[in-house]
Amino acid sequence: MHDGSLKENQLYPSELCTFFCKDYQFGIDILKVHEINKQVILTPVPQAPDCVLGLMNLRGRIVTIVDLAKKLGFLHKNNNKKKAR
Repeated sequence: MHDGSLKENQLYPSELCTFFCKDYQFGIDILKVHEINKQVILTPVPQAPDCVLGLMNLRGRIVTIVDLAKKLGFLHKNNNKKKAR
């Protein structure tokens, strides 16, 4: 009888690194995640698409940093507006 659990050799990952972007929760196979950085120094890129925040040097490798919300087309909500009563 099948118990519904995923086996190691199946297509789906057994562990996910999850994060939120706006009101959506996303998950990435934990084996695809190299590291998570909170504070990075970004170098601006002239004429880059709006979603590109800049470039960073990660131990000698140049990495493009992207605003996922902009890339996915999520609108940025203005949190300073007062809620209607």
